[in-house]
Amino acid sequence: MAPAIYDTATGELIVLLSASAYASVTVDFTTNAIPVVGDFDGDQQADPVVYDPAAQTWTARPSAFGYAEVTMAFGAAEATPLAADFDGDRLADPALYAESAGFWQVRLSRSQYGEVTLQDFGGTGSQPIVGDFDGDGASDPALYQAANGEWLVKLSGSAYASAAVSGFGGTNYLPVVGDYDHDGLNDFGVYGLSTRTLSVRYAAGNDLPGTISQTNVLQSNRILFNAAKAPDESVGILYCEELSRVEYGPLYYEAVDRVGGVLADEPVPLDGEVWTPLLGDSVIPLLYDSGGTAHTFFAFPHEAMTHVYRAGGSWTNEALPVTNSLNGDFLGRLGPGDAFHLLSSSTSDGNLLLFYATNQRGDWEGQTLTIPLGTLYFTGKDLAVDSAGNAHFVISMQDHLGENVTWPGYLYYLSAETGWNLELVASRANNSWDAGFAEPSVAVKADGQPAIATRLRYNVLTGSDALSQLFYAERTGAAAWSSAILADTADNYFGSDGGHFTGVEPKLAFDRLGRAQIIFSDLASSHVGGYEMAEVGQIRRAIQSAGTWTITTLFAQSAEHNEGLTDKYLFLSADNDGFDIVARLYPDYTILRFSNQRPSTFTFY
Repeated sequence: MAPAIYDTATGELIVLLSASAYASVTVDFTTNAIPVVGDFDGDQQADPVVYDPAAQTWTARPSAFGYAEVTMAFGAAEATPLAADFDGDRLADPALYAESAGFWQVRLSRSQYGEVTLQDFGGTGSQPIVGDFDGDGASDPALYQAANGEWLVKLSGSAYASAAVSGFGGTNYLPVVGDYDHDGLNDFGVYGLSTRTLSVRYAAGNDLPGTISQTNVLQSNRILFNAAKAPDESVGILYCEELSRVEYGPLYYEAVDRVGGVLADEPVPLDGEVWTPLLGDSVIPLLYDSGGTAHTFFAFPHEAMTHVYRAGGSWTNEALPVTNSLNGDFLGRLGPGDAFHLLSSSTSDGNLLLFYATNQRGDWEGQTLTIPLGTLYFTGKDLAVDSAGNAHFVISMQDHLGENVTWPGYLYYLSAETGWNLELVASRANNSWDAGFAEPSVAVKADGQPAIATRLRYNVLTGSDALSQLFYAERTGAAAWSSAILADTADNYFGSDGGHFTGVEPKLAFDRLGRAQIIFSDLASSHVGGYEMAEVGQIRRAIQSAGTWTITTLFAQSAEHNEGLTDKYLFLSADNDGFDIVARLYPDYTILRFSNQRPSTFTFY
């Protein structure tokens, strides 16, 4: 498209033609008119057109007709002229938007320019926008409200059903709509006049259910301890080398930007020395605060905890006034105000011990919760923090009733609201198999209530897998939960035992639109010589939208027992519908980052 200007005083439209080395061409029109851009004759060239609000007429010089002048009487008082292909015939249609009256008038070229009116769509403070937001080949009428950054769209492909995007823009932002990712759908864009940045909200349809657009090898032959995502969309990992089955090498930190460029790759020091994890430290937290500083924590049992963080390119150690009464295997989450929440667990003398530490109220506080086990034994835990800074725990248990007796499984929830008492989420039992909830993952919905994704696993009495499913539960009120089985079969990844093993190692998160998203894996199981061979593989994703779940396979693996995939981490983007997944791939312990990230903020200097 060539640059052009219209001189309201002289009525001259001056165009710099790119195909002619930007030579200028002048077209004479009436004065005090409004220029409108569009291909009105279908020759794929923009035609010079102006709208005269005083005479309420359109004057066009169609390029396909030798720029001969064509005039159309079509106007309304205080209306804004627009041009777009509203009927999908690849010809621009003249349109008017009356802000105060809140209606649109369009002359459709496909219907010999018959007039169509859209009532009650607009009003004071609403700026008209046009674009094909649903990919049906026809432009959709839209409004941008600068006062609150709200976008309203009438989708032509859905009988002009309404759609909205809230909180994107504002009084100091200009709407800039375009297809920024070349997927055939127009995306919402706003340009900040003070920040000089263009921000884009990509069309949601392009990311549902989503695909992986890039894969980065972060490390090879390394143990993955944890992964986290920074505010700038970079991803960090903690890793080390496994020197032997009883010895690890030094702990390292690596960070990569959103396109895979290495930002840092260096050892993590503890008290001035290189930190070497102990065997059994399977979880070491990694957290990013709102400023992008990386944090981790470490403690030997019954010793004061050490806070280790990276600021300004160097690492700092800080001794904390809390003692971890358990072991060094614990979870970490960041809450509002960059407050830390840490959870460790152990079993002793028939009790489950949970050590919880936080600086939510300014000073560090630690407490140990004691939960009698009885005949139960502990199988897994997870931690989430809501927008008010409240911690939510999920615990999975299995009942050990005796030999040659099937064992039921239990899933529990506890928080300050429950008085740190167990609240039963779900239980499962089977007369033929042991039942249990494995690898639970908890996240908090927008209403402050928790939701849980877990693997519901059934085993024969000798321990081999009999069935596994992806299980999901939402808390609807005090001691009230709803639940569902989301997936019960593998996606073409199975051994000779069949394809009924899935839901392995789920990770749950809620995106900026409030949708639940879960990544999980399948299990290939075969019995050879009476022994089970099992391998975890594939990355699948479940998304909940308007009460409906959609499941797709993001990373497919068809080789049975040849390569496995575990230690998955899911990170959803804060500014669009993108995601990052970090996982470890067997047999060479390759640490991979999968992503569909696309830049969504562009800065102009």
